[in-house]
Amino acid sequence: MATCSYDTQIKLTDVRTDALSWRLLHTLKEHSDAVYGAAFSPDSKQIASCSADRAVKVFDVATGKLLYTLGEATDWLYTIAWSPDGKYIASGGVDRSIRVYAPGPQGAKLVHSVFAHQEPVQKILFSKDSKTLYSVGQGGSLKSWDVERMVERKVYDKQPETVLCMALRPDGKQIALGRYDGVVVLIDEATGKVQAQIGGNEPAKKQPAPKQAQPEKKAAFEIKSITPSAVTRGKVDAGHVQRHWARTTRPQHQGNHSRRRYRRADRPARPVPRRTDGSGRDAAGQL
Repeated sequence: MATCSYDTQIKLTDVRTDALSWRLLHTLKEHSDAVYGAAFSPDSKQIASCSADRAVKVFDVATGKLLYTLGEATDWLYTIAWSPDGKYIASGGVDRSIRVYAPGPQGAKLVHSVFAHQEPVQKILFSKDSKTLYSVGQGGSLKSWDVERMVERKVYDKQPETVLCMALRPDGKQIALGRYDGVVVLIDEATGKVQAQIGGNEPAKKQPAPKQAQPEKKAAFEIKSITPSAVTRGKVDAGHVQRHWARTTRPQHQGNHSRRRYRRADRPARPVPRRTDGSGRDAAGQL
């Protein structure tokens, strides 16, 4: 059994004996950052791992020795898978690409590198016959790929929540997805239809609220009274006008026409300024 964690280590444990006496075989410390995935070869003699240090590393299980490192990734690696026929190792991660290698005794050759999803690649796995590769992105997109050519075979409906884990039924007819919201979805591999959903209930449909009687709209303003009343409207109070305003006419010195001037009748006329020449008489000859 292999376990990996944020402490950058991979622990290989012998569980073939009594479960109460598991024996730690090796602690692999070759990665320099968190280890997110590990996969055994079909014969269990080798193990491949992927890490946030952007490297795929292949170890010998018996000795714990590092055999080789694959460093083509440009960002963190989240997932790794070894095909059941032993011909391919596939990895994916934050750079949104899937890389497929052909492993050998002294190393592995990069066979395919494809841009797979619009978001980081969360999980990948091979079908039992090693001819199909399944991948899921962090945004919930699920795809199947032809391994030989690495072209899309089918794009499934997008999931509403982030997919954390994925499994394939042994007969290859059903895909199981575990989502962040606690729901497990079973999908028909051929049609993409959801066959079952475990661990979540669809919210009850909201019934439309009954229509309520709308209150009558009131005018923006309301006329309550008119002043003056209808009896006096349109009539002119001559006394009122005479008390407050009077019209006077003063002859215009330039020209033959006259200019009318209005003043308040209850105010006295402005006095005419008096000019004197020292004799005590003004310009009009008056004292």
